[in-house]
Amino acid sequence: MDLNSNRKKLKLAANLNGLGWNYVGWQHPDMPVDASENIDFYIQQAKLAEAAKFDTLFLIDVSHVGAGNIPHYLSMFEGGSV
Repeated sequence: MDLNSNRKKLKLAANLNGLGWNYVGWQHPDMPVDASENIDFYIQQAKLAEAAKFDTLFLIDVSHVGAGNIPHYLSMFEGGSV
């Protein structure tokens, strides 16, 4: 009897969101100040998730941007912007 055939597997997903939900995170000395709009930062984070055996990742999107938004939400990756 194969014990592994009936085992459930945990699926992991990374939620990549530039600075994250701490919108003053750019002040940390190890954080790039342009993390929310730096494609190389997103690639680095995706590679870390892959190395940690995550199954998938999500990129955050917003339905609109405007003057009242937290500044790092004003530069989301859209269609022709990357």
